[in-house]
Parts: sequence; structure tokens; C-alpha cells
Amino acid sequence: MRHSTLYSLFCLFALCACSEEKAPYTPEPPPVATAAEEQEPMGDLVRGKMLAEGCVKCHELDGVKPGKGVPFIAGITQEYLIRSMLAYSNGSRDHAEMKQIVEEMEPDAIRDVSAYYASLSTPWRGGEIHAALPLAYDRAAVARGREAAASCDACHGPEHRLGKSDVPNLAGMQPDYFLPALRSYFSGERNDRFMSLLEYQINEKNVRDMAAYYAAQPPMRPAVLTPQATAQGRRLAMSCAGCHGSDGNSPNPKIPSLAGQPADYLFKASMDYQYGLRGNELMRKAVAGLDETAIRAIAIYYAEQQPDSRLFYVRDASKHFDPIGDGARIASACNGCHGEEGNSRVSSVPSLSGLHVKYLYTATQAYRQGQRAHKTMQTMVDFLDDVGIEKVAFYYATRKPQQHKKIKPGERAKGEALSEKCVSCHGEGGVSEKPEVPSLAGQDRNYLIKATREYAIKKRQHDGMLTAVEKMPLDEIMALADYYANQAAQPVAAVYPPEPTAKLITERCVKCHGERGFSNEFDKPRLAGQSERYLIDSMLQYADGRRNHHAMVAMSEVLSLIEIKGIAAYYARQHKK
Repeated sequence: MRHSTLYSLFCLFALCACSEEKAPYTPEPPPVATAAEEQEPMGDLVRGKMLAEGCVKCHELDGVKPGKGVPFIAGITQEYLIRSMLAYSNGSRDHAEMKQIVEEMEPDAIRDVSAYYASLSTPWRGGEIHAALPLAYDRAAVARGREAAASCDACHGPEHRLGKSDVPNLAGMQPDYFLPALRSYFSGERNDRFMSLLEYQINEKNVRDMAAYYAAQPPMRPAVLTPQATAQGRRLAMSCAGCHGSDGNSPNPKIPSLAGQPADYLFKASMDYQYGLRGNELMRKAVAGLDETAIRAIAIYYAEQQPDSRLFYVRDASKHFDPIGDGARIASACNGCHGEEGNSRVSSVPSLSGLHVKYLYTATQAYRQGQRAHKTMQTMVDFLDDVGIEKVAFYYATRKPQQHKKIKPGERAKGEALSEKCVSCHGEGGVSEKPEVPSLAGQDRNYLIKATREYAIKKRQHDGMLTAVEKMPLDEIMALADYYANQAAQPVAAVYPPEPTAKLITERCVKCHGERGFSNEFDKPRLAGQSERYLIDSMLQYADGRRNHHAMVAMSEVLSLIEIKGIAAYYARQHKK
């Protein structure tokens, strides 16, 4: 049985190599699951090792290299290795370098090199790759920082008790903000003679240690101030929520949390931006139109809010799984512009509720990567990783759209007639049925006009939209915007929130890949201990069609990135049966 399988695979390779069109190859699963036989691989192992010299760049001679996206192949069954190599040659797996290598190999070379790697018993290194801990958790740095921070006690207070009312509370401050803020005094971006002198007293290592020390300290509880001023400040502070969070706890590690900071300090800092003593352009614009009474009210509101450093420094517990809740916390910084639960009340700002996860994910990526030019949006999302972006996308996609205002109908007939050209992508009445295409129903009129014109002048890049609108006159753009703005926004259909990893593995993976990923079928790869990055890349390739295998495509295409990473992390950390 085993010999005939290998022979048939070699014949298949010869047929594929001679064929002008290489149809994607999907091996049929055996009718009955068969356990892998403990037999020596077939082939010349000495010659196979010589041939493997050409594989060391990625796989090393031991079949295990902790390279990004590189699979561990030591000890994989020879049948599976051959099937995989054939898949690269005939296009069912997409990898240009592997395709070229395999197409240049004779069948006996494939046999020998696969036999060599199958014969190895090198231990797999698995997923012993831990995310870098936040600086606050470096205990040695925290200990050193305690000593270095003693020089700050005169102003910022010993034992994290403020010594002066016009200086910031440093306890619980994000390192990603603390470091550039301190350096801004040294560079002259912030004008404070005393702080600038510290440049000559502390070195770079001390600065990082101090950041770790302060970040690890519990924030101070705020004082209770005047309720009247707090109520006024809450209303005024809505314009600040986009950066600092609705309650002053910024989810962006590069933007300071204001919750619990002394009111006098917040007032002084805001006035410094108005006077040009601090050089952040976004902040200068934010406070330019505020008088001293408004700034004082905002300062009092934030001073009374409870600081919450858990957004940064408490690692997710192993039992914690709440992607939509995580998305809501991150998205709190978006409320100032996009409205509560993504229902915008601001002219020229889109609502995010009613948009599909895939569209929100792609659009946010475009801002982060600079493909959409918007300085504020880039600042707001550049700290997010791919999973963070997807969590926010799931949060907004599961919110119910609300149409807060109706606009004048305008020339409804004209806009409705023009919309016929848009139906194939954006759906009837602007309710899209395509995950990658945004719904337009109920969006802000001015935003629709602005976005459409940006496609027309190539400020936003999209070939289909450019063709559709580049010659469209302004009056037609406005008529379309009027029409879509007056349509009722609809909830996103069929959004399935991510499921816990354990449930996914039990329901989707165990049947083929065995308990904990120790497969005992010759045509199913072992996943236990495999490279985490490789597992992620493989599932993404099945999900988007770069790998062609009917079962794996069906399993992967419905998975979110959150779920894919959870599955990969689980299997990568299984080492021993």
C-alpha cells in the first residue's frame, strides 16, 4: 500500500510537470483513517542529506529553524512531504521560490530529500515565543527606576503622593508616552527650564528605568471636586475623547491618560499648548477655540475620573476571552468623532455601525499603512496590531445602526436613478451584501461627498471607484449623497463573533489532526509543536485561496484572525504526548 502510494505520487508529479495547465491538486482523503506505519522512509538518505544542503536557508539540515513563517519538517511522514512538494509545483500552494525549486527536481530527488527529512527525530521547538512584556513588568528595571526616580520626588511627590498641584501624577503613566514626553523637554519641544536641565542628570537607561517604575505604580485615586464644574466639563470633554478616551483613560499607549491628573496641571498644560509652549500640532488645534473657563471645566472633569492602567499593563488571563469587549475598550477613543457605538453625529465623519468586519478591518489597515491619507486617523490606529484592529471591527460590526438625523430629501429621483450604477457593489438602497464593500445607507451626506471626491482625485486608491466617479459632476455626487443619506441604515447580516480556541479545536481540528495535534494519519500533518508563525500563515493562505484544499479552505475561510492566532498558539505550545 505504502509503496504504491509513493509510486502513484511520482507518476502524478511527472504528469503535472508535463501538463501545460497545472490544475490545482487536492489529494483525496483515504476512505478509512489509517495510522501511520513505523517504517523507514524509502530513498537514499545520504543523497537526501546532500540535496538538503539546498534547503538549509529555510529549514536547516535538522529540519527545524525558528524562522518567521517557516515550517518544521523533521520527522514529517514522507508521504505528506511529497504531497506538499507536489502542491507547490502544480499551484495548489502559492510560493514562488518553492515552486521553482520543486519544478527543477527529478522524482528520485524528491524521494531522497523527503526520505532524509522524514528520517530525522529533531525535537520541534514549537511556540516558545512570548510576546514582549510591557516595560512595567521588567522587575529589574522597576527596581532600578525606584532609585532613579528619587530625584523627581521634590515635585512629583514621594510614595506617589503629589508634592505640587501643577505637576503631573506619574504613577501608572504609559511608558510609550512617558519616554517621548520627557525627551520633549530636552529637545525644546516643551518649554520648561527646570525640566530641560534634567537632561544632564539622567542617562537614557535611567529614563527607561524610570518609565518602568512609574508605570508599575498604582494610579492615585482622584479628589472629589465641584459637581457643577464636572458636569460642564463632561460635555466639553467629548471633543477630547477621540484621543484621550471618554473617561480620560486613553487606550492608545502613545497618548496620555488624563483621568486622575491634577486639575491645575491639566489646565496649565492645555494653556501651554494655546501659548505655543508645547509643540504638538493636534493639541494646539484642539484647544485653540477654548476659553480659560472651558479649559478649567475639562480639567476638573478629567481630574475626577478614576485612572485605569489595566488597559496597558495587565496581561490577558488564559481564561479571558472577550474580543468584542476588548474591541469596545479600544474603540472608546473613537467615540469623540464616530459617536457612541459608532453612530456618528459629526458632519463629514462616517458611522461605523452597520459596516462589515472585513471592510472595517481593511479600511483601518489602509489608514495604518498610509494608503489613506488622514493624519489624525493614522495617529489613532498606528499603535494597533492586526488583532486589535479586528477586535474593534467586530465591536462596530455588531452594533445597531441609528439614524440620528434626517436631511432634506433634495432631488430624490435624480439620486435614486444615479444609484442604479452603484447597486452591483453597494447593494439596493446602499445596503451592501458584500463584506468587503461598505454600506452607504444612512451615512452622513457630507462624508459621502468628501469620500467620493477623494476617489475621483485619487486621494483614495480604488480602481473600481475611480472608474465610477472620476468624471461624475459635483451635482450628481451631491444627489447620490442625498439619496443614500436618507436611506435607513441596516445591521450587518451574518456576523459571527470569534469563538474560544478550545471550542474551535474540538469542533474543527481534532478529527483530522488528532488530539493536541499529534496526527496519526499519513496524509495529515502533525501540528503539535509546529512554528506558530507558519501555522498562522498556512491558515491565512487556505482562507484566501492561496492554498487549494477543499477541507482546509472550508475550515479556514470562516475563521477570524483572532481565531486563527488562537489555534496556532495552542498547537505551537504542544510538545510532548
